[in-house]
Amino acid sequence: GLASRKLPRVERHVRNPGFGQPAVEKRYEYDARDHNFLGYGSGVSWSDDGLDNLYKVSSTYWYETTEILWDGIGNQKVEETRRVFNHFHLQTLEETTQYSSDPSKHTLKRTDTEYHLVPNLEFKDQPPYCQLPKTVTETWHLVAATTPRHVETVSTTYDNFGNLLTQVNANGVTETSEWYKAEGEDG
Repeated sequence: GLASRKLPRVERHVRNPGFGQPAVEKRYEYDARDHNFLGYGSGVSWSDDGLDNLYKVSSTYWYETTEILWDGIGNQKVEETRRVFNHFHLQTLEETTQYSSDPSKHTLKRTDTEYHLVPNLEFKDQPPYCQLPKTVTETWHLVAATTPRHVETVSTTYDNFGNLLTQVNANGVTETSEWYKAEGEDG
């Protein structure tokens, strides 16, 4: 029955550019907890009503994928990117590790994104701009070292039409935007 059906997925993709260039291979791994973009493992019963079943899941549900770029010649990891998504399919985390022949020089870039979501509210009751980033924090560091780290955060606010109102940049500068009404204004 339905419980035993598997959704096809890509586990390996090889691109051969030709002209003597080495092949480019990417491998993909999926959430080890068996969570996925369809809501598997969430406890919500599947409904074929044309609506996204994952939107019915609690705000603590998340799923992830990992993309690994391989060196086709030495069969070694070159870069690994892990992406985590919430129950509204918004990417909340991206971690990219770049590997070096010297493990002490492996680097990590982490991007954490917080959205204008109100916890425990259904999607239909969320603010119209809920899918837009509230804060984006990027962190860079060597994997082998916990410090020093370079951290930058950008914060934003929007109006109910999704127009950017304020942006506080990583350097502390605040940009403010004003928007005219669609029907026009005097001035």
